[in-house]
Amino acid sequence: MLPVTAEPDKTWLALLDETELIRCRRILRPADRQAYAAAHALRRLALASAMGVAPNALHFQVSAQGAPQLLPHADMTLPSFSLSHTHNAVAVAVGPPGTIGVDIEENDRTEISDAMLRHGLGEKDAAALSPLPMPERVERFFDLWTVKEAVSKAEGLGRSLGFGHIHLAQPDHAVVSGATVRHWKIWRMRPDQRHFLALAAAFGTVEPEIQRLDVARLSAWCAEKSAMY
Repeated sequence: MLPVTAEPDKTWLALLDETELIRCRRILRPADRQAYAAAHALRRLALASAMGVAPNALHFQVSAQGAPQLLPHADMTLPSFSLSHTHNAVAVAVGPPGTIGVDIEENDRTEISDAMLRHGLGEKDAAALSPLPMPERVERFFDLWTVKEAVSKAEGLGRSLGFGHIHLAQPDHAVVSGATVRHWKIWRMRPDQRHFLALAAAFGTVEPEIQRLDVARLSAWCAEKSAMY
């Protein structure tokens, strides 16, 4: 969780490669610039810890669908990963080889229009949420939206996967319909009153270990890892 307007910490920036630094510098709003730097530093820290390598030894590329991919490193089996950042918060997930998706969103709205329901969730879920009182509609929108974003990331397709194809069969079980039907285990969390977080992973994955960091702990972890290599 991040303060609202702080600039990126130098220890975070020290972990980023040149491409990440260029993208970070191009972001105009300080809070968004900070969130980008924090998310990408945390991604490197989490992956480096899982793989036992230096954070700056990792290299990434973007798939044809726009999803970030970790390039092969030595002869290691690569973990799966996902990252997300929004106003005042970032999230990173690392798991066994395969696919995983995480999304975090800030509820910064007092109302959600019918058009936004349809655009963000698809016709079926929009019809279910439309009759609700506005405060409940807003809460349910962000809850479902984070789930669908997490699933689309786990699928590796991002927003090219129409959210109308993603449905919650149960609170912890999402189904993606299409040429084939795919199933995802879902974990849903509320880091605080304003934020919604969802994690999607293949069934059979062990229960996630959740770690919550603030700015000071993230900076300390960056400094510790940098000193190790």
